[in-house]
Amino acid sequence: MFSLNRVAARIQMASMVAKIAALIMIIVIGLYFMIFKGYTQHFSKDYAFKGSDWSPAQIVLALYQGNWAYGGYTILNYGMEDIQIKNFKRTVPLAVIFGLFMSAGVYVLANVAYFAVLTPQEILNSSAVATTFAQETVGSFSYAMPALIAVLMLGSSNAEVFAWSRYIQAGARRGMMPTMLSLIHPDNDSPRPAVFFHTVLSMAFCLIGDIYTLVNYLTVTALLSTMFSVGALAYIKWKKIPVSTTAVKFHIIWPILNFLINAALIVIPVIVEPVKSAVGFGLFILGIVSYFVFIRPTKRMRFLMKLDALTTFVCQQFFWAVVEAAPTYKKENAEECSGTVSHSTEENKAGRSPAESVASSVTSTTLSRRQVNPAEVQELSVEKL
Repeated sequence: MFSLNRVAARIQMASMVAKIAALIMIIVIGLYFMIFKGYTQHFSKDYAFKGSDWSPAQIVLALYQGNWAYGGYTILNYGMEDIQIKNFKRTVPLAVIFGLFMSAGVYVLANVAYFAVLTPQEILNSSAVATTFAQETVGSFSYAMPALIAVLMLGSSNAEVFAWSRYIQAGARRGMMPTMLSLIHPDNDSPRPAVFFHTVLSMAFCLIGDIYTLVNYLTVTALLSTMFSVGALAYIKWKKIPVSTTAVKFHIIWPILNFLINAALIVIPVIVEPVKSAVGFGLFILGIVSYFVFIRPTKRMRFLMKLDALTTFVCQQFFWAVVEAAPTYKKENAEECSGTVSHSTEENKAGRSPAESVASSVTSTTLSRRQVNPAEVQELSVEKL
């Protein structure tokens, strides 16, 4: 379930092929109408931007919606541990650069095609622009467009679940979330509890109401999270803190520039939409408070530790999974993340994350992430719970 090699990558490849084919078809049809039928009147300055609001606040809010709609470029960052290629440092930057430029080029041309056929008001009023475009250009073939859009949505959902389940699992592995969310399947490394948790949470969010309001709420939270993340990255580079030897490294100017851009994007909405911005800030502050109450203390509440161990064991049985320990890096020599699931009993107990402590409580077997005998998983015990 959402193993990169067995499921997620194949679904994503099929979806990508369908998406690129659909976009190329839209681009070709749009160019045909522009070149051979003279559909260029929508591009005149007085027509294309008539009634536009050029205030900085509205531009930033539009960037919020665009950042959410075209934010798929971040997916690669969450699946780094699942990528198994020889020249990692060279391939990943090339994939990032090529993917960004290809996506930008294709979507710009697709929007040009849309505006060649549809008026700005038709685009604003349409709930599915591609379907409206097909109805105006290819007639009866437009009935196939909803099915094609469904395939594309499947790919988008697959990418989101893949990325955020890894994000949740990585946090749980370092003790930031319940240990049960750090569990992985021993055969294909898929974080099944994290996938299930994210899916249920996403379905709950869908019931909240207006999607645009929800995007504005969560975008503020996401920007704050990004600011702290890139700020931490700049601090790591400044202090020369050891990281994995396979880490892809960039100049310190890039995280600083990213931090400043995100900070600028937050300022205006706080003034224009203080209530929605306050909700976003409140969610972020709630996360900080939760960290200092439940995660930061060295001595945690006993009943929470027992509950954590119990839920971890139940999820191990239900999802047929094992606890994966967090990678560690020595100050003297930054070691490559080996991905080993350590379940040792007493050694280094003082420096363990909750995930590792629960692992030693549940089982004393040492399991390799890549070489796990499923029969060994049956030896899990709750005698120490």
